[in-house]
Parts: sequence; C-alpha cells; structure tokens
Amino acid sequence: MLKSAGLGFSGLAVLAMMSLPGALAQSKEELEAYEAELIDYEKELDQRAKELDELEIELEDLEDEFLDSELGEAPPRRRRAAPTADGEEQVADADAAAPVGEDGVAMVPVVEYFSAEPYVPENTRSFDRTELTKSNINALSDMLPGNAAGLLLQTSDSNAAALELSLRGVSGTTVHQGTGDPGVGVFIDGVYIARSQGLTMDLLDLERIDVQRGPQGVLSGRNTSGGAVHLVSRKPTGELDIEQTLLFGGEYDEVKSVTHVNLPRLADIVNAKVSYMLDDHKGWVVNPGQGSQNNDFWSRDNQAVRIAVNLDKGGPIAFDYAFEDAEITSTMPYFQAVDMGEAKMQETARSGLNIPESDIDIQHHNQTMVISGEKASITSIIGYREVESTEFTNYDGLFGAGVTPTTAPGDQIRQDQFSVDLRLQRLFYKDQVDLIVGVNNLRETVELQESATSGTSDVDSFSVYAQGVMAIGNQLEFLLGWRETRDEKTVQSLRRNSVNTGQQTNIEDDNTSFEVAFRLQPSEHTRAWLSLARGFKAAGASLYAEGTQPYAAEEAETIEAGFSGSAWKQKINYTVAAYSTNLENRQLVFLDPDNLRITDIINDPNSTSIEGVELNLSVQPLKDLTISTFYSYMDYAANAIAEPYDGAGSFSPGAGPAVVVEGERAPQHMGWAAIDYQVGKFEAGDLALRLEYSSIGDYFFNSLNPEQDSRDILNARVNMSGLQLEDDAGQLEVGIWAKNILDEEYTASSQYVTSSPRASKSGNVVSSFGEPFTYGVDIRYAF
Repeated sequence: MLKSAGLGFSGLAVLAMMSLPGALAQSKEELEAYEAELIDYEKELDQRAKELDELEIELEDLEDEFLDSELGEAPPRRRRAAPTADGEEQVADADAAAPVGEDGVAMVPVVEYFSAEPYVPENTRSFDRTELTKSNINALSDMLPGNAAGLLLQTSDSNAAALELSLRGVSGTTVHQGTGDPGVGVFIDGVYIARSQGLTMDLLDLERIDVQRGPQGVLSGRNTSGGAVHLVSRKPTGELDIEQTLLFGGEYDEVKSVTHVNLPRLADIVNAKVSYMLDDHKGWVVNPGQGSQNNDFWSRDNQAVRIAVNLDKGGPIAFDYAFEDAEITSTMPYFQAVDMGEAKMQETARSGLNIPESDIDIQHHNQTMVISGEKASITSIIGYREVESTEFTNYDGLFGAGVTPTTAPGDQIRQDQFSVDLRLQRLFYKDQVDLIVGVNNLRETVELQESATSGTSDVDSFSVYAQGVMAIGNQLEFLLGWRETRDEKTVQSLRRNSVNTGQQTNIEDDNTSFEVAFRLQPSEHTRAWLSLARGFKAAGASLYAEGTQPYAAEEAETIEAGFSGSAWKQKINYTVAAYSTNLENRQLVFLDPDNLRITDIINDPNSTSIEGVELNLSVQPLKDLTISTFYSYMDYAANAIAEPYDGAGSFSPGAGPAVVVEGERAPQHMGWAAIDYQVGKFEAGDLALRLEYSSIGDYFFNSLNPEQDSRDILNARVNMSGLQLEDDAGQLEVGIWAKNILDEEYTASSQYVTSSPRASKSGNVVSSFGEPFTYGVDIRYAF
C-alpha cells in the first residue's frame, strides 16, 4: 500500500524521467520552471497516494459490511470521536481494537464519544435554515397552513401574540386561561413550553424546525396527542462574526432588526453568542380615535435579547445554556359584525375607543448537558420559564349585535414552570439495539386575575419512559416505546363573577403513552412504515367555569401506514401516509349563553374518529428548478352532544338540546406548493425566485362557532445572496417579498354573539379578518 508521506518506487521513476529535460535546459529560467513542475508532480502524487489509502479503507469497510449482511447482521452503528487538533472528526467502528506501533507497544487510541441520535419518526417534516429562509419563516407564526401537511397555526382570537396550534385535527383546549392544555406540544431546545403566550416571537435564531405528526407521548410526554413541534436554535460558533438582518415592510410601516454576534472562543472551551431584536408593525385596522391609548388593531411592538453559551472542548462533557428576555406588546384582533352590514373587511374601526396594548413579558432559561462514554450518553435538559401576560379585549365593531362597544380591563396571567428531563441512551448487542430510558418532572404554577374572576392552578407531573429501537438485518427496524405519567393538579377558584368562591379541585391522574413501529427499507431509495401510538392531553378544571368541576384527560390513539421513495436519479421524491385516530374523552369547550367570558369544559362521552391521508411530492425537472407540494385530506367525524345549559342559560350538563361539536381547526382539505428557481449565478451574486401557494378549506376556529371560509394565499420572494463586499468586508443578502399577493379577504376567527339565553350556534356573527396584501424587503449582512 502506498504511504502518503513518501513517493514510492514508481514515483521516483517518474521524477527521474521528468528531471531529464531540466538537466538539458540551457537557461536558469527553464531550470526554475522545471523545478516548479517537479514540485507540483510530487504534490499530485502525494494526493493520489492519500486517495488510494482512503479507497483501500473504504473497500475494507464494504467487505466487512458485505460479510455482515451475508450473516444476517446489520452494519454497526458509528460513533463520533472527539475532534482532532484541526477540528475534523474521526469515525471508527464501535469494537475497533487499539492500534499497535512499530515497536509493538499499543498506541493510545482516539477517545470516541457516543453521539447516536434518537429514532426520528418517518412522519417528521423538518425545515432547515435554507427552507426557513426561502419561506421567510422566523417564528412559528410565519408558517403557512400546509407547510407541514395537517398543521394549522393561527393567532388566538383574544391575544394576537398567542398561538393556536392544531395538528391532524387535534388542538388545544383553551389559550386565554391558564388551566387548559395544548394538544400539540411545543419545545425549545428540548424544553416543553406549557403556555402559548409569546410563541409569535422570532428571536430564537433558528437552526431548524421539526414537526412530528401523530401522538408523541413516549419521548415528548404529555400534551402531544396531536404531535410535537421542536424549535432548535443555532449554537455559538466560537469565531467572531456578526449577522445583521433589517426588514422593512412597506404596507404597514413594519421595521424589524435582528442582530446576532458570535464572540471569539474563550480559554479554548467557551463559545458565546448575543442576539437582540426589535420589531415594530402597525395594525391593519386603523383606530380613528385620538390619544396615547388609541392604538390600531393587530399592531405589535416587540423587543428581546438572547444570550447563548456553549462549553465543549471535544471531551466527554458538553454544556449549553441560553437565556432569553422578551417583551411583547400587541393589540387584539378587530371583530366586526359581518351579518349586520360589515361583511367586508373594515380598514377603519367604527369608533375611536381606547385600546390599551396587551403586554407579555417572558424570561426563559434553557440548559442542556451531555456526558458521553464509548457506547452510552446521559443527557440532562433543564428549563425554567416565567410569563407575565396582560390582555385587553375590545369589541368595537359590534354595534347592533347586542354587545356595547367596550374595552375589557386587562386580564392578567402569571405563569412559571420548571422542568427536568434526564435520559440515558445506550447501545447493545453489537450496536444493533438503541435503548433510551428517562425520567421527567414538570412543575407549573398559573395565577389568573381579572376584574371579576381570579384563581390559581398548580401542576406537578412526573413520568418515566423507555424506548428501544432494534435493527433486524439491513432492511428492518423495530421500535417499542412506553411512558407512564402521574399528574397532580390543584385548581383553586378565588373569585368568580365578582363573588368570592374559595372552591378548590384536586386532580390526580395516571396516563400511559406508547408507540410500536416497524420501518422497512427494501431498497436504498424506498422506505415503508407502520406504527401505532397513543398520547394524551392532560385533565384539568376551568377557572372560567361556573364551578371548578374537573374534566378527564383526552386520549388519542393513532394507527399510521406510509411509504416514501425517490425515482429518476432522486429528482422525484414522494411520501404517502394514511392514518386513523380515535379520540376518547374529547375535551369540549362551551361558552356561557349569558356571558362569553364564562368557559365550561366537559368531556364527550362518545368516541371521535379522525381519518386522513397526506401526500408529499418534490420534483426537480431541471437542475435549477424544484417544485414541492403537500396535500392533506382529513375526515373529522364529529358527534352530537347535549349542550350543558338549560333554557335559562344555567350550567346543567345534558339539559340542553343536541348540538354537533365540530372539530376545531380541522379543515378537510389543505394544500401547499412552492416553486424554487435558481435564476443564475452572476458576478454580483446568486439570484433565486420562490413562489409559494397555500390553500385551506372551510374549518371551524372554535367547535361551536361559525365556519371559517376557505382561502388561497400566494406569496413570492426574490433573493440575491452571496453579494461580496470589497476588501473582504463580509457578505450581503437582499430579499424582496410580498405576502397575500391576491389580497385575499378571509376571516381568521368568528363567534356568535347575542344578548339573551340561546342554544349554541345561534345569534349574530362577529369575525376578525386576516392580514391583507403586504410587501417589503429584508437585508442580511454577515461578517
């Protein structure tokens, strides 16, 4: 075998032949030229020798894998070694023996640290930084319906800075109060976020977004019966660089500045990054009043700072910590009486009432530590989060609908949560079995205070879990996971409708989540899977109800089958998945006929069935042209249930008439398509075009409220990247974008409003409208 440090016999022969013309040269210039050629040939031969060495190693690996496959064993998993001095990673077999030097003494091997990743479900849709930039996604609120099949995100109807998430027809119980729980879990760097207030922020410095569809109760835990959304941030690099983004929106005077500063590596171990954001956006419904409190509807004014620290010297311990402090200021959506002469979106409110701004203050701490050995790792994820939210509501446009225009005093929600997740991951049986075992504890306290109602909710949730993935040969993987959760919740009502209550409800609930899955890979570019999973949405009690009567946990069990593959030299990629979900004890939200602020939550005694199909297709007909599409079909079989109010409007379960409780935010049809065209590479930079189309069918924002109309949204972006500045002064990227190009008018949420007791689904309809056409430019500078 040729050695990379020498030329060998053949190399010397070639050099001798090449040196002959130099010896006959008659001038000093020719001799110098031939000597330069000799040096170049020597370098080329060294490179060829290295390539032959690498090829021989690859052939040996292929031979080992072939022999293993003949014996019916899958190739061993790989582990990442500690970085070498030049920063490169060495990869070796798990059972490789220590090398022996020429003197016969065993050489000290490179220490290898386990870094196998957990099993990634096949139904996961990941958005990397490239995809996030193309779609102009800086936060969850920027994601269009259809970006991930079955996922629908909307701002709350009572707070423009809070998000309502629904995935495959499973959604949260309530957002405006602190006792309801989501059906889709949101995680920031592994830390569960219990409340959706503030999820519209976009400071996080995203590396990627992972959307996992279907119950994820084993590894992600409680309140993931519909799925989980994981936000993963970028780590500090340890190299001094600055990234500045400026965004200017022309339609509503939007101005946004996001700054990321990576600091130089300190003491060869500490990497740090500081980020700061300012975001100011005027609302699209003008308030005609005068004064400091006459703010426009749908406006926002946000600022935040984030500090991230990473400690990693390539040894067995890696440590990450991040702190985020955010202040979110916004005004509520504008509701108008659509069946009382205001069927079209109003650009100006009907009266000039004071509209105080709603405020959300967030402090978030996130710490992750990984201790790795050769075949195992221990991961600790600790999170602490404080949220203080003051929400002001205003029903200015409801003249003639039985509600007097008024501004409700600020509803205050204070929440703090502390969570610890500790897990051990270990490889067994020649690295063919990947086992994860862990424990999790979540503690949350919520305090609610408004003019007529107040109370507290305390949660202490403890769970243990285990998941194993076993490789069977080269083509089959089997997964089995289980989690047992114990929830203890205390809900105490202190005041309701201006009457002191002092009622307390204690809830103790045990729930089991599981997952069984098979994944088959019959060929290199084809996969199929079959899974059965179960998750739950936690039990609780409503502080806004006439009493603190408890409701049970909602359980979701989903069976899913799918396949994916590629063709035409991987220029066509496709995924097809079909699922069937059975909901037990579905949590239903009813609004009191006499007071829309009274919220009663009960369980559906019947089973609810949700069935759907999801299609994903990506085609690259030309080198510079890619067409991507999603489509989801969902059949939500809602049940009829007797509403819990008698003829006088008093709470009395089963006393009212039967009413069909529709699925919340569960459109039957959702579609999305994107066209990416790389126009060309020019001396100035790379020019790219993206067209993005989203279509969503009729759906119900709330199960007992009016249906939202279908809508079609078209966005576009022209991007010039790689703009080199003079004297290596950094790179510039400029994007020109437009949203809702067709200026589609669509209702974002709707409610029934009346001044007398009534059955559900009756009364006047009031609606808020989504953002109209807007455009702008963003500039990114990196140095």
